[in-house]
Amino acid sequence: MTAKPDSALPTKKLPAITAAVLGACHGEDDMLSDPSQCRFDPSVLTCKGVENDSCLTGAQVTTLKKIYSGTRNAAGELLFHGYLPGSEAGWNSSIIGDGANPGEGSEQFELGRGYFGDMVWGRPDWDIRTMNFDEDLKRAEAKTTQTVDAANPDLGRFKATGGKLIQYHGWNDPTIPAPSSMEYYKEVASKMGGVPQIQSFYRLFMAPGMQHCGDGVGPNAVGGAFNLPPPKHDAEHDVVVALAHWVEDGVPPAQIVATKYQDNNPSKAIEMQRPWCPYPAVARYSGQGSRNEADSFQCTAPAPANQ
Repeated sequence: MTAKPDSALPTKKLPAITAAVLGACHGEDDMLSDPSQCRFDPSVLTCKGVENDSCLTGAQVTTLKKIYSGTRNAAGELLFHGYLPGSEAGWNSSIIGDGANPGEGSEQFELGRGYFGDMVWGRPDWDIRTMNFDEDLKRAEAKTTQTVDAANPDLGRFKATGGKLIQYHGWNDPTIPAPSSMEYYKEVASKMGGVPQIQSFYRLFMAPGMQHCGDGVGPNAVGGAFNLPPPKHDAEHDVVVALAHWVEDGVPPAQIVATKYQDNNPSKAIEMQRPWCPYPAVARYSGQGSRNEADSFQCTAPAPANQ
């Protein structure tokens, strides 16, 4: 939510923001292959004259920058990652909300109020406007860390018992910022000897254009929990089969081919397929073949950030 109504981002302006992001960061097929490499300055959308749906006021520019930059304490230290450029289409219900007061009624508002009000303070009537990011976070960590946190990067025992882990996260997730999964993966790698060491049992796949566990403008059907069924139940298209193949046959997934159905409806035709690559690799168009075919893409090292 925003402290002042005039700083709220209206839903009707989200398409213009996404269009500017895609233009600045060379987005294709209505999405970014690797939004973490996008350097987008919201100031370019500042209204030059009368405010309209294609531009932002100064207060709205500030709000957009804060959504991208994440939650910070009084000292400016990052507490939790922000949402990535290109994910704006999912912000209407997740972040912006549709209540009389900007932000109220959104998923993030209700999740935050429920967690702090019920679990931290034990007061369902707790007012989120009284939030103190320094003191309240300390209280939350002291009271709930052992119960709800799942951020321990030491997966040594899991690896020792033969465990295999496939994790995927939509780049356009409007509920849990995508960088949180990347950060955890890096922390595990740092703890356990580097990315090459952990890829023997743990692989992370970042999904271009996918929102929270599915949906979105990009290919998103790979099976698994909360996900649409893939067109083929094999290790190339289905994450559950890929995991079983890894555990039972010792073959790690080199990529997962995700499918985009028309209208995200598996009863309709396939619109697009694209490989998800083991992080930090990303799928790049080879320059040959249809951009709707998975074989036209190759897993490569990430490109440098745009300037």
